[in-house]
Parts: sequence; structure tokens; C-alpha cells
Amino acid sequence: MVGMNEIFATSLLMIGIILAAYEDIRKLEISNYTIIYLLAVNMFLYFDGVMSLAISKIAIISGIIYLYAMRIIGEGETKVFVLSALYIDEHVIMLAIISTLSTLLIVSKKYRTRVPLVTLFAIYLATIIVLENLEFIKIKNKIV
Repeated sequence: MVGMNEIFATSLLMIGIILAAYEDIRKLEISNYTIIYLLAVNMFLYFDGVMSLAISKIAIISGIIYLYAMRIIGEGETKVFVLSALYIDEHVIMLAIISTLSTLLIVSKKYRTRVPLVTLFAIYLATIIVLENLEFIKIKNKIV
């Protein structure tokens, strides 16, 4: 069962991701205020003891930075993906990022830069989190 601290923390983070998705649809860019909000939420969660920084999270963040270096994703997507990866489970983040990037494969190369990736990411991430909490899907094996 999920505790109230985890629900509150995930809700704070999802508010920021949804705000970033809205800005991404509207202007195809994400404001620094939204990034600062997400950074502040992550700092709060880290110092509150809800979040920890594991080696697997560092590996995922390195992969996200590699996607940016190869110009597969933009600056705004990089910031949102990294700040989301700091708190949310590694398996969930990887599934959401892979699903988001897979969606680009059905879009013509001419229009790929106009696809609001953060919006797709927010939709996939929220869907995965809800389905996992309702136990419709099992992302990872839990060791008891």
C-alpha cells in the first residue's frame, strides 16, 4: 500500500510535470519557473528523506543527458525528464521515456520537432503510475 507521504510527494511532482506539459503544448518550450518549481520539489523531497539518489538513477540521468547530446530531445524535455527521474521509480521513468520516444516513430521526420514530448511523457507517466497503484500492471518484482 502507498503511504500518504508518497502520495503527497508524487502529487507535487505531477503538478509540475502537468504544468510543463501545458507550457509545452502552448509554446513548445518550458519556462524556467516550472523547472525551478520541479527542482524545489525535488530538493524538498531529498532533504525530507522521501527521496534518495541511487546508482541506477544516476545511470538513467546519464542516459537522458546522452539523448540531449545526440539532439534526440530538447533542453526542456531533458530538464523535466531528469527532475522526474530523481524521485519516481527507475522502472516507471524508463517505461515512460521509452513510450514517449517510441511515439515519435509514428510521426513524419518533418514534424518531429513540433511534437510536445513533455505532454506525452506526462500522459504516459500518469497512466503507468495509476495502473501500477491499482495493480493492473506490475513494473518490477518486489523482494520481500
